[in-house]
Amino acid sequence: MLNYLKIISRLSIIKTIYINFRCLPFHQACRFPIFIGRNVHFRNLSGKLIIDTVHVRTGMISFGTKLIFRDDIRTHSYLDIRGNILFKGKAVFHTGITVVTKSSSELVFGDNYKLGADSMIYVRKKIVFGDNVNISWSFQILDTDFHYVRSNEDVFNNTKEISIGNYIWIGNHVTIAKGVVLPDYIIVSSRSHVTKKFKESRIVVGGIPAKCLALERECVWNYSDELNCDKLFGNQ
Repeated sequence: MLNYLKIISRLSIIKTIYINFRCLPFHQACRFPIFIGRNVHFRNLSGKLIIDTVHVRTGMISFGTKLIFRDDIRTHSYLDIRGNILFKGKAVFHTGITVVTKSSSELVFGDNYKLGADSMIYVRKKIVFGDNVNISWSFQILDTDFHYVRSNEDVFNNTKEISIGNYIWIGNHVTIAKGVVLPDYIIVSSRSHVTKKFKESRIVVGGIPAKCLALERECVWNYSDELNCDKLFGNQ
């Protein structure tokens, strides 16, 4: 109850009401599934927000209302939504984030998505996140290079779709570039620049540019398993 009251205290009531009834059908909007923090700014809301789940719950999608040690409630966030954004479940966006979707673009979030503070998502064509994607702070993902590059008479495509699988754990200060594919159960180490498609699941990738660093690895996702690991290693 205390945590819920803290979240409510960080809300912008006007912005929360506006985005729900501006972007969602009435039967969903009246449940207020989207919470908007006080320092979240709308640059453009001409695109579509779609919530595709059986159970639409109050506050299941939040921008700038939930804090961890890295968050600063005074930091500003920006939403520039000209394309389509599809939510398949719960999503948490911490403070200081920027989400930009250009016209005719598509951005998909699976269930249980978390994006850390001071991060950016820029979509010109299409970016898809699977279920259970947990991303740390200072992350950026862009499906475009913005500028074209020429080599003699050849011009390279500056925009390619990005696909991020299920059960993905991404460390802080990571950049994901156009055309990247990450299969399920991938760990991306901090300060990495991911620039290519990976085929193997359950691996650790990292570096600049990112490459496979370890095989047969995956994040521990179950909370009770984490508690057992704490006991095992004495990390109380």
